[in-house]
Amino acid sequence: TLQNLHSPQDASDLVLKVSFAKAGFVEFDYKVHGQGELASFQFEADGHTVLADVHSTNLLYATYRHPVREAGAHVFVWRFRGGSAPADDQHRERGALLSRLLVVGQKEADTVPTPCPAGQYSSQEGASSCDQCGHNTYSGEGARQCQPCAASQWSERGAASCRPRRACTLDTDFVVVYDECDAQSGTQARLYVPTDPAVCDVSSFEVPALAPVPCPVCARRGDHLSAQSNRCEACPLGSYRDLQVSAADEHACVATPAGSTALPALLLFDSNQGRTFELDGDASTTCTGDCGTEAWRFQGDRADSGVHGGGELDSFMEAQIEFAYAGSVRFEYRFAGEREDVRADVYLDGEPVDGFTPARKLLSRVELEEEDKEAEDHEAEKKQQQQQPKASEEAEEEEDEFERAWREFSLEDEPPTRDHTAAAAAELREIRRAC
Repeated sequence: TLQNLHSPQDASDLVLKVSFAKAGFVEFDYKVHGQGELASFQFEADGHTVLADVHSTNLLYATYRHPVREAGAHVFVWRFRGGSAPADDQHRERGALLSRLLVVGQKEADTVPTPCPAGQYSSQEGASSCDQCGHNTYSGEGARQCQPCAASQWSERGAASCRPRRACTLDTDFVVVYDECDAQSGTQARLYVPTDPAVCDVSSFEVPALAPVPCPVCARRGDHLSAQSNRCEACPLGSYRDLQVSAADEHACVATPAGSTALPALLLFDSNQGRTFELDGDASTTCTGDCGTEAWRFQGDRADSGVHGGGELDSFMEAQIEFAYAGSVRFEYRFAGEREDVRADVYLDGEPVDGFTPARKLLSRVELEEEDKEAEDHEAEKKQQQQQPKASEEAEEEEDEFERAWREFSLEDEPPTRDHTAAAAAELREIRRAC
């Protein structure tokens, strides 16, 4: 068994020649990040391509098993083309990663037991696999059980040793938790609790007390209590929610003044005093690789990527949200921890749109524009109707292409007067693809 093999830059091949004593198989877990079709991964067995042109696994590990039906010598090749190092802080490298490579069939049976690796254990006889140590425990090689860390130390899952707890900070290591609403007083008690798992020395940190707050009338902070339906609803179009007054106040929704506007918004991490708001759409979070926690942690008014060790991993969350019209996604971010070989990547509809590293000096507020879905549907319908355009229709299509390209890259409503030639439209298409 081999683990954690990463492809280098440019073109690379990994060749494995194996002599099988009996029928068996080759099985491996792989992850591919190719940025569209700029790079590809494939697997060959005895000169035949059996896994072809994998450009991306969407940050997940995939498992492939190739059966070996006959004893004898066999050759396996893993190929990756188009590998690269990050061109700059905004772009992730293109590469393939094998996290596990297992070959079965080389010999009849093990002649000696294989010790569990450090960070894992096996407590029962006859085990065919080892289990991972949990948080705040560790193990050495061949362990029957995991040992607890000292009170002044901590560890992530699968740790071979414990780490000293650092000094706590209120903003990073604690989250505000709200108690149930007290019907008599109409208030909610609140307190700071450490994040799970706690990685700092909580015992030596003095946590400040928090005063109770009035119970919220509505679960979502932007809602108001409608006098007509007696239900919590979003403020109507053309008005905004005044957070200085109660949601039950008749003036909770205020008309926008001249020179401004109010657009409906969905706040993903707005717990509003402990009441979690479910996303309108599919949302999930996953971690692949050497993960310390299962995935992203949702904690009050923020989410973090989890607590992990020093190995390779991808911790990501995904939300599928339906847009009624053109809009945007905004978020604030920061990096926490001591590792410098980390980065954050943002994807929109499966395509990478931006990336950040601790060294990249940017504003912490990021806005991603969402294209108008109605315009996309119209363009798709038009292309379907014009699969075989005539010469006059081709000229009109090139003119439309030029106008669309101009509006994508310009704040002006109309393009300047110029000859809409096919060459000019083709040039703009190339610029748009490059951008």
